[in-house]
Amino acid sequence: MQDLKFAFRQLLKHPGFTAVVLVTLALCIGLNTAIFSIVSTMLYSPLPFPEPERLMRVWRTSPNSQHWPHALGDFLDFREQNSVFEHVAAFKWEAQSLSENDTLPEVLQGMRVSANFFSTLGVTPLLGRTFLTDEDQPGKNRVVVLGEEVWLRRFGGDTNLLGRTIVLESQPVTVVGVMSKRLTHFRLWGQVDVWKPMTCDPAQREDRGSRSLNVVARLKPGVSPAQAEANLRTLAARIAQEHPTSFNLKESVRLETLRESLLSSTVDRGRCHMMLAIACFVLLIGCVNVANLQLARATQRTREMAVRIALGAGRGRLLRQLLTESLLLALLGSGCGLILASWGNDLLAGYINQQTTTAGLDNAATSFPMDVRVLGYSVAVSVLTGLLFGIVPALHGSRPDINRALKDGGTTVSAGRSTRRLQGWLIVGQVAITLVLLVGCGLFGQSLIHVLRMDPGYQMERRLALVLHLSKRKYTENTQIKNLYREVLERLGAIPGVKRVGAAANLPVWRPGNSRFFDIQGQPTADPQTRLVSTTVVTPGWFEALGRQLIEGRDFTERDGSEYQAPQVVIINQTLARKYFPGRSPIGERMGTSGSTNWKEIVGVVSDVRACGESRPDQAVPEWYEPLEQSPMLSGWLVLETSVEPESLSEAVRRTVAAIDPELPVQRLASLERILGSEVFAFRIIVWLLGGFSLLGLLLAAVGVYGVISFNVARRTHDIGLRMALGAQRIQVLGLLMRQGLIQVGLGLGLGLLGAVALTQTMRSVLEDIETWDPPTLLAALAVLIATATLACYLPARRATRVDPIMALRYE
Repeated sequence: MQDLKFAFRQLLKHPGFTAVVLVTLALCIGLNTAIFSIVSTMLYSPLPFPEPERLMRVWRTSPNSQHWPHALGDFLDFREQNSVFEHVAAFKWEAQSLSENDTLPEVLQGMRVSANFFSTLGVTPLLGRTFLTDEDQPGKNRVVVLGEEVWLRRFGGDTNLLGRTIVLESQPVTVVGVMSKRLTHFRLWGQVDVWKPMTCDPAQREDRGSRSLNVVARLKPGVSPAQAEANLRTLAARIAQEHPTSFNLKESVRLETLRESLLSSTVDRGRCHMMLAIACFVLLIGCVNVANLQLARATQRTREMAVRIALGAGRGRLLRQLLTESLLLALLGSGCGLILASWGNDLLAGYINQQTTTAGLDNAATSFPMDVRVLGYSVAVSVLTGLLFGIVPALHGSRPDINRALKDGGTTVSAGRSTRRLQGWLIVGQVAITLVLLVGCGLFGQSLIHVLRMDPGYQMERRLALVLHLSKRKYTENTQIKNLYREVLERLGAIPGVKRVGAAANLPVWRPGNSRFFDIQGQPTADPQTRLVSTTVVTPGWFEALGRQLIEGRDFTERDGSEYQAPQVVIINQTLARKYFPGRSPIGERMGTSGSTNWKEIVGVVSDVRACGESRPDQAVPEWYEPLEQSPMLSGWLVLETSVEPESLSEAVRRTVAAIDPELPVQRLASLERILGSEVFAFRIIVWLLGGFSLLGLLLAAVGVYGVISFNVARRTHDIGLRMALGAQRIQVLGLLMRQGLIQVGLGLGLGLLGAVALTQTMRSVLEDIETWDPPTLLAALAVLIATATLACYLPARRATRVDPIMALRYE
């Protein structure tokens, strides 16, 4: 306590020094804490389930993929025949249209789940109950569990809602429970508004082809994941023998923890860790700055330390006092940094949620809480920081030259050669770290900007997008579905200001989720499962509405429908054409789903598109497009090319759709630019953060170089005055001081170049689109740092040349 009280008095006695150090530490520690909070939320936040380490995702594997869903028959076999799981549950996403009294219909983000889904996760509802064990059987599944957010928003948090009937998909269902919004955390399944029981009829066990079920299971106590995976692999092999249409000899199963499955599917761990590493580089630069300030202050306190030693204080006692002051500074800086981090994270989360909402996307609310892990990290960083910037000055300041200090006639002692040498090496290290930081930010930012600037293969300007969700209870016939889309497209196309309109099952912003293996007629292959294609259903005019180029052949027409006895047709993308029809035209060739004799004729080839986040053209995957006339869809995206501002037509679009079917909800109505912007704004945020990191690191380095040189110049005032009195010219003094500073900067640049090369190789393994050697980025970082360091050396040296020799010689 005595050391602590004395440290407080010392900090209050030197408010200028304290303020500079606290601002530096608050910025650096606050930045690290904020980034760690984001990374912790994305990668390490605990799942809201009891014993989450026992929760496993069960994936079907093939030679091309490790993440395949399952058929109903396979899921039922796993659930009934395994010996390693307490529970095995299934789920799949399914939008639900809510019609309630006189309000407009609304599309809810829904899940179909097996009755034991919630018990498998180990969660209990906020109100009411979850599903009973038999409520996933035919005729008993007309019950629902609502999400907390839709319960509050749509039903005002009415506790009397339990037992009431609402209308979903034109079918009355009974509300039996309300589930906490913790289950809809954005890292899990995203926003879920309603859960309905899926039909798990044992009579449908032979359905081995519709592979749409995601499987989650809870291990029995004492069973390891490896044991469980071995058990399921044996079971899968037996299923393959009994049901050849379910598994083949090259397919199996794979287990991973629920946490691992979320990490691999929702975040780029490499980018998160890279951001945290860059923030740590900024912290190192700040530590060097504060260490230099501590060294300068230790020089001023040389007489104090000498007197203490002369009065009997040991070196350990002085070390403890000096380290106490450093740790106190670090903890105070950490407190200020936590405030900055909390404020910054709230702003960032608010911005993310605003962007998601304005784009019409239904995602769970994002937040970056300052939880116990974050607080612990901040304290640990504070202590480590205090030791980093405090240990060297403490060691140096605790062993002064007692004779020289006590014999000096002034109140202070000038910095000795060892102090100046140490400060010089700190400058070298600071410049080296700053160069590595600038190169790292440059490479990382270049990678992200490359993603943002890549041509997506379609036009976004003046495009309005919306989603239509047709109730499968109301639209039961394919003819009804096709007629509705025809009428909607015709009426929307007649709105003034609309040039073209088309519909598809999915936007090119995302990769189509429906993938299948395919065969080419006349091109047999030893392994059919090496051919994988993504499929999308589209209407005539879809490619024109998006501005996509038809490379060869023709577009779909309404005469491709079954009522015209038309043959099955598809349009393929350039990647599929180049890969499987090299050097020849694919028009007229026939292809189809593996194992099927239903061949589809290729009638056209369209340009490739790049999904959001893909950074290289070679990431395009083979795709084929089927006409709506032959593959009706209940939910689809519509895109309108307009001659006016797209969102100015929003009300006209809503009125037009309501005139066709008042119960047909319009969802996610926004410009295509806004929707794409909501997908890539995370990249933009990271680019802005990188710019901030670079600027902060450069500023800290410049302040550090300037401060050390200014301190040395101030200590050499007598020496400079003597030189000038003996005839030295101002330009000579300027050159002397500049040369000493720039030599240190040059050494730092040399070490920084080696570190930058090593960093480039490391980042190359994380970000594949980074060049192994990138001279422009390196030269730009060098130029910026050299210019900044030169200015930082020049300003104090120039001030020194204006010293009056007479005044300098009178000093002290």
